[in-house]
Amino acid sequence: LYTGAEQTTGDYILFTDADVVFKKNTLRKAIDYTLDSDLDHLTILPGILTAYPVLKSVLLTFVIILSAFKRPWAAKRKTSDASMGVGAFNLVKREIYNRAGTHKAIAMRPDDDLELAAAIKASGGSADVLYGIEEIELEWYTNVKGFIHGLMKNIFSGFKYNAIFAVGGALGILMSFVLPLPVMMIFGNNFERILAIIVLLAQLILYAKMPGAGGKMSYGILCFYAGLIIVYVIIRATIINLSNGGIYWRETFYPLSELRKHK
Repeated sequence: LYTGAEQTTGDYILFTDADVVFKKNTLRKAIDYTLDSDLDHLTILPGILTAYPVLKSVLLTFVIILSAFKRPWAAKRKTSDASMGVGAFNLVKREIYNRAGTHKAIAMRPDDDLELAAAIKASGGSADVLYGIEEIELEWYTNVKGFIHGLMKNIFSGFKYNAIFAVGGALGILMSFVLPLPVMMIFGNNFERILAIIVLLAQLILYAKMPGAGGKMSYGILCFYAGLIIVYVIIRATIINLSNGGIYWRETFYPLSELRKHK
């Protein structure tokens, strides 16, 4: 990304993945919005293509969890330190990109898309996050196994390479996505079972209303499984990264001692 940016001369640079499909006029709309809103950084969350309901539920659940951590709705507030970036679409003003230190400043971050957004916000840049479900699309992963493998490289970095933070995050997901409804239904009294049903209905509505869900409530039913998958990824990545003393990605080894210098 850094090498590519060095070859450009425009006032704005778009960092995007090679497998993203753009609709006609998407770039023009994005530039118009960026100029009208006087933005230094625009993130567009893409539509995720998949024919598998289980994978779709896992991806939607991951988006909910990531949003809870990153608070993309607050990114446009200058008084907030919230930020959001995605590999599918990070449109950056060259001036702020240089001020933030370019990708050199985040060269050892496996989650460089998120860190680019954070660096721009920390440099005083103005930002916004939009849903672009009808504008840009990609098949992020082809199956759940691919999702697990893809997250193995960077999910530990999101917890600052700290095992305590990672275990805390895994427990938080267990307590919020996996355990409450089964525990209330199996061990609760009648009132708690009725409450569990009400919570389940609210959960189904939440998933159906999410951009990209197509109004399907069924994705919400699978969130228990999706939560377990994400917890598994966190715990497994933590154990493997600590036991190896670093991260293997694309046949290259990155030691934790070096990665932690850039956390």
